[in-house]
Amino acid sequence: MKKSILLFLSFLVSLFLCIPVLADDSGYIRENSQYMDSLTEANLEEEAATIAEKHDFQVYYISLDSNIEDLQGYASDLYQSLAGNKDGVLLLVNEDRSKWYVHYGGQAESLLNLQDREFLYKSFIKENQASDSIQSYLATVKSRFEKPALLVDNGGLLYDDEKEELLAKLTEISKRQGLDLVILTEDSLNGQTAQEYADNYFDFNSYGQGKAHDGVLLLVSMTERDWYISTTGYGIYAITDGGVEYISNQFVKYLSAGDYALAFNTYADLVDQFVSQAKTDKPYDRGNMPKEPLSLLWLPASALLGLFVAWAITALLKGQLQSVQNESGAGNYMKKDSFKLTNSQDLFLYRNVTSVPIPKNNNSSGFRGGGGSSSHGSFSGGSHGGGGGKF
Repeated sequence: MKKSILLFLSFLVSLFLCIPVLADDSGYIRENSQYMDSLTEANLEEEAATIAEKHDFQVYYISLDSNIEDLQGYASDLYQSLAGNKDGVLLLVNEDRSKWYVHYGGQAESLLNLQDREFLYKSFIKENQASDSIQSYLATVKSRFEKPALLVDNGGLLYDDEKEELLAKLTEISKRQGLDLVILTEDSLNGQTAQEYADNYFDFNSYGQGKAHDGVLLLVSMTERDWYISTTGYGIYAITDGGVEYISNQFVKYLSAGDYALAFNTYADLVDQFVSQAKTDKPYDRGNMPKEPLSLLWLPASALLGLFVAWAITALLKGQLQSVQNESGAGNYMKKDSFKLTNSQDLFLYRNVTSVPIPKNNNSSGFRGGGGSSSHGSFSGGSHGGGGGKF
């Protein structure tokens, strides 16, 4: 009898090992518990449930403990058992992330309007930690239904009243100029470069207006003391490399001093000015930057300096003429009948002509007037310009 029971238990164990194991058998988020604590998983589950409730769109993430050869077939069958014909998406990833598959249910593809079928997986894989990866995946899906915030202060650098005032400015400029003007603060970049983080955040959170995703994003990270301006679409045209350098010279000093509200407002005002300039004329660039206004203190200072210089020169010349006496006329300086003009004529001597060829415009960057903006491809496949540094 005992032998039969042992054989039966062995059979059950073998069967269990042959069946793909999920970290959980219910809910939207199913991650191996060794990579994420229960509280974090509960928060992510709530986020997915909120998306389903608000937008009638199901978002599933499944982490597999074992390998499956046919991920596509498995994902299709699993989604059908979970959501049937409802609109939604399921991201299936094995434990070491070497295999993955995204299944779109119902009208999900048209609703998400993604040009790249790998876009959601890219939003997941760009992060290293499981919780960060799932959060990024959920945020990307959510951004396809909700307009992302123009001010994201994850670094906690601003007071509530400063946030309210700055967000109002960013919203007004973005609406008037037709491009998203974004400010993002973070505690850490989680191993990414400032350029990668800024570009990825812009792309995977669906920022940008129009087909070219016009926008400008400023990233500030406190741990690395990095700042970076990422531009897309019209933002690349309006904010040249020289423009990034000029704008940063105006606001980075306030970042270094800890006056974050002033730094961010200065950045927003300058981007607004640069975009307006690009729309009415050629973009600001090296050799064609905004003229710095003179301080009002320079007016009385310049007047006093001019009076002092004039007095000094007059005093010096007067001191050199002590032997000279005043004369009432010029007669004493002339010799009578010493000048006689007998003949006068004009003679043409020579002509000097210099020819300078007009240089041809061989600029192929697409910027009017030789404007200079370098660009690069991002992890998502988008095109970005910009630049950054330390503060």
